[in-house]
Amino acid sequence: METTDGDEHKGKEKQEQAPFRLLDLPAELQLRIFEFAVCSDEPIEITRRDAEDDQSNTESSQGDAEGGQDDTESEQDDTESSQGDTEDDDTEDNGRDNGSVCLEPGTIEPPRFSRMSLTQPALTRTCRSIRTDALKLYYARNRFRASYCTDSEPVDGCQDFDVLAEWLHCIGAENRSSMRKLELFDSLFMEFVQRRKEGSRSLDPMEDQCLLRAIEQLEQPLSLVEVETGVHVASFLTNDFGG
Repeated sequence: METTDGDEHKGKEKQEQAPFRLLDLPAELQLRIFEFAVCSDEPIEITRRDAEDDQSNTESSQGDAEGGQDDTESEQDDTESSQGDTEDDDTEDNGRDNGSVCLEPGTIEPPRFSRMSLTQPALTRTCRSIRTDALKLYYARNRFRASYCTDSEPVDGCQDFDVLAEWLHCIGAENRSSMRKLELFDSLFMEFVQRRKEGSRSLDPMEDQCLLRAIEQLEQPLSLVEVETGVHVASFLTNDFGG
């Protein structure tokens, strides 16, 4: 049966409009895309640096959300009705990812995590196959920073080290084993240096018991590499964070 020019045109147009799946790309290109999506040149802050700024931003965003509530309620119905059609069986990890899904919005997110912007990259929550490769890149290629102060001002009932310790537990052993760089810093000391405009100060063990306590508690799940005596920083750099 002969086809007309119109049928051929429609066939080509339909072919051009067909979606192209990310997972259909060569593995090398997939990894490059994952790297662009989840890796950052800037360190990823585990503990919040400025509680007052975060609180003001939260209050501002809440005000905007209340103003647009009428618009979002109607959209929510459409989203919920279509969610069942778009969700794939591999989309949800069902908590079997060494606890790391507890950092995802709407799952097991404790109140203390409201002080951090630590939801894992959106790309890692698309399907299990992408999540496996993208999370390894996320934890291996990024540099993570956290304040270790146990004497910090509590937020949501938790101090800086409490949040750090729970985050390390929450991401699970497999993700900890992928980490390559974790830096601990004294937020109170950094603030002191900034105010006084001093370049450095020697690390007196009696003066910085906070750092020593943090190191002692982290030596089991992590491996201590060095303590920078001038700036109150402890760096954990190893390929064996499993713990």
